[in-house]
Amino acid sequence: MILELRDLDEFPAHVTLLSRDGEIAPVREDVKSVGPVTVSLTIQKSGDEFFCQGTVTAALRLECARCLVAFEYDVEGHAGFIATTEQLREQYRAEAVDDEEYVTFIAGEMRVDITDLVREALLLELPMKPLCRDECKGMCSRCGANLNEKPCECETKSIDPRWEGLKVLLKRAPEKGNE
Repeated sequence: MILELRDLDEFPAHVTLLSRDGEIAPVREDVKSVGPVTVSLTIQKSGDEFFCQGTVTAALRLECARCLVAFEYDVEGHAGFIATTEQLREQYRAEAVDDEEYVTFIAGEMRVDITDLVREALLLELPMKPLCRDECKGMCSRCGANLNEKPCECETKSIDPRWEGLKVLLKRAPEKGNE
């Protein structure tokens, strides 16, 4: 995504950028696709620096961590950065220590590629373990059936051999009421 700074005359400026469907690459393995992304920015100017704050929104297609089914997930993240020339950035880097995100542009062009910042904003808003729904039952560990769609018919009688001793004790215990 390219932010054109040359077109801005009055500040604060409000800019909205839209990407095409699939223009932003998936940000991690469980993200199957990224739909159109909208970036809404408020931009202030001070000298040759442009201070940009705003939001990044997108509809993603994620893979559920339990049942592996793809589902839609809407994301809204924060974008904050300073756009400046490479020379000015190098000058400030030597003078001050800050934690601001900088993007640079060639002084005559005044175009900034913010694709990586957009991907980062989306990535920060993703759940660590995406679920299609909170009550997702997942998959059977034996046959791989999606337990949300139907119960599997796997044999569940197997007992961990470490618990066999308790089974013997239960057989020896007197029945309730015959004590």
